[in-house]
Amino acid sequence: MTKPDVHQVLQQVKSYADARGISVSTVCQYALGSWRQAERLPRKQEEIDRAVEKLRAFMKDNPAQSDGIVAE
Repeated sequence: MTKPDVHQVLQQVKSYADARGISVSTVCQYALGSWRQAERLPRKQEEIDRAVEKLRAFMKDNPAQSDGIVAE
């Protein structure tokens, strides 16, 4: 099963909230039990995006040797 893209899910939540005439924080309160998740989820996603980019850059700049050991 593929993991959902958080950016896409957050946009879906925004669309849902707009259609219901309520705020995103209200949706989060009902669904997750915390209105604060409306602020936390985008920040967490930004942190994850930065970490993924750093990991990709590191692997690109430091290719594995054929024996599986990373060259330093």
